[in-house]
Amino acid sequence: MRGGSHTQDGDIGVTTTPAGGDVSLRAGAGVEPRLPPPTIIRSAGLAAFVEAARSVGLDPHRMMRDCGIPRAAESDPELPMSSGCARGLLATSALASGREDFGLLVGDAFTLAMMGPVGLLMRSQPTVRAAFEAFSRYAGYLNDTISIHLEEYDGGMIVIPIVAGPARAAPRTIIDALMGQMLQFLRTLAPAGGRPEWACFSYPEPKETAPYRRRFGRVEFDQDFNGLAISRADLGRRLSTADPEAARTLARIVEGAGSAVAESMVDRVSALIERLLPAGDCSAKRAAQMLGIDRRTIYRRLAQEGETFSSLVDRMRRDLAAELLSHGGRSISQVADLLGFSSLSTFSRWFHRSHGTSARDFRKAA
Repeated sequence: MRGGSHTQDGDIGVTTTPAGGDVSLRAGAGVEPRLPPPTIIRSAGLAAFVEAARSVGLDPHRMMRDCGIPRAAESDPELPMSSGCARGLLATSALASGREDFGLLVGDAFTLAMMGPVGLLMRSQPTVRAAFEAFSRYAGYLNDTISIHLEEYDGGMIVIPIVAGPARAAPRTIIDALMGQMLQFLRTLAPAGGRPEWACFSYPEPKETAPYRRRFGRVEFDQDFNGLAISRADLGRRLSTADPEAARTLARIVEGAGSAVAESMVDRVSALIERLLPAGDCSAKRAAQMLGIDRRTIYRRLAQEGETFSSLVDRMRRDLAAELLSHGGRSISQVADLLGFSSLSTFSRWFHRSHGTSARDFRKAA
């Protein structure tokens, strides 16, 4: 299987597959991504990174910290982070571990559960084919740095992950992690089969190919695209977890989450502030880093919407302080910690200034 040649109209020809069939992938049919510039991704996949890092003797928390990713991202799968931080994390971890195949280790640790509602939606489909079709349709709702293209061929279907940016410029670790992730999805959905027909990678053949052949079977490198070929037999397998009603409900949830990504900067920053406050690192610099933009962009966008970063922090603290003191059994000191104050006395002064009464009297009156 060779990558073929580029033609003037943008065709990508794959002359022969390992199964002997012909595949023709046309860029105009959707192979080339039409995505917005990479911005943010969900942090859910960090659980897979943590497992992979520990398996090769790395300290995952130190690696995350060095790449500007807060530890809170590990326990909060919805916390957005810069795609640049994620790429840097995988690249530096591969170097630190001396493992060319580090991306594959991350892919090995990936589960459908880490996909949140999208993973549940896939499991609710009637067949393996329908599950990957749902993956293709909804993957971009929660991660706008990739898209999934599906291409039919004589023996089945090719699942093609496309990373936003220039063609063939995606880092190898990202490609490996995506391909490994898709392999784990196949194994989960079709445990009786779960082995691709073949797999191809866009980068040159690595020094060690055994890790790839052990996972994927027939593998080719230096191709014009990355892809995982799934047989018709596996595509037609029925899922024991199929649930049409749940699938409809989950589709609405995922689409709603996708709409939320396009919310105003005020909404996006406010959601970040709520998550970063308990970590004691709620700053415009940190928020900008998590959104993959610079502080000046945050300031400018918030100003356009009539807000400032400090005003959002103060408002969030006022609302959360009132809610936490009115409900639940947390002490005033615990509330101060959750709102990111360095000391109880600082919190007490701020609360009196904001609410016109002490936190203790506020709680008694609630």
